[in-house]
Amino acid sequence: MKFHFPQPRELSLQFAVPFINTEDQLQAWRKAIGDITPDSYFEEVGNDISFAAIRGMVLAPYQLTKYGVALTESAKSKAQEIYREAIKRPEISKVVIRIGPTASGKTTTTRASGIGNDSEGTLVYEDHLDSLDDVIKLVDEARADGLSVDVEGFYREPHEAFNSVIERAKETGKIVPVDYAAETYRTFEANWPKLVQSFKDKRAVTVSLFDNSFGVGSAKEISSEELPKPNTTNLENDFQQQLDAAREGKVISSTLYNQFNVQRSMR
Repeated sequence: MKFHFPQPRELSLQFAVPFINTEDQLQAWRKAIGDITPDSYFEEVGNDISFAAIRGMVLAPYQLTKYGVALTESAKSKAQEIYREAIKRPEISKVVIRIGPTASGKTTTTRASGIGNDSEGTLVYEDHLDSLDDVIKLVDEARADGLSVDVEGFYREPHEAFNSVIERAKETGKIVPVDYAAETYRTFEANWPKLVQSFKDKRAVTVSLFDNSFGVGSAKEISSEELPKPNTTNLENDFQQQLDAAREGKVISSTLYNQFNVQRSMR
């Protein structure tokens, strides 16, 4: 299993300033995403399908930092296209769909503790569960092709998670705007119980849920009934306050802080 994580650094943001964002340029990047083939994806990235990896295949580091969010829908569409082609490949025998809000630790927890350890012949797909119907269709399509499916949900205390969003942005340049981050928690809380119910009587589907609020390598498996229900009403404002505090405390630069707000306006 190969993992594809672009590694831009905050220093590269200075080169983004003169780069002019136009709809024509965004369309060019969307076309570039559209031109990615399953073969090219698997060769460069591996069997782990994620929106971030797809964006990283077409954007330079400074572009990823400044414009990545604007290409999320295009990346999601391509991810689903690659998934649908991949499940028909004879070498694929199992599908793992990992679901969770932003920075819930889907990949980190898997690496640290071996949850759902990837092996040869396993296809992995990551999603925030913003669309319940999309995920149900992906699972059903894999089952129709005779594949077993593991659905793994990941939860993490939202404020702790957004601190990781800030640190990750500083290290890798990956921006998650406060409104998008808050939305992923609201939709996960609303859709996870419905997803579990939809698979209740389906064969060849295993559903697991992990609370990742206890540090790296300390995720705890919980029942769906034990899924925490934080107050998500003011999450966007809370995340913005965390971001403000990070700038004021010089945890992040004003340049990086401004990119969070720019990407927020580009969604």
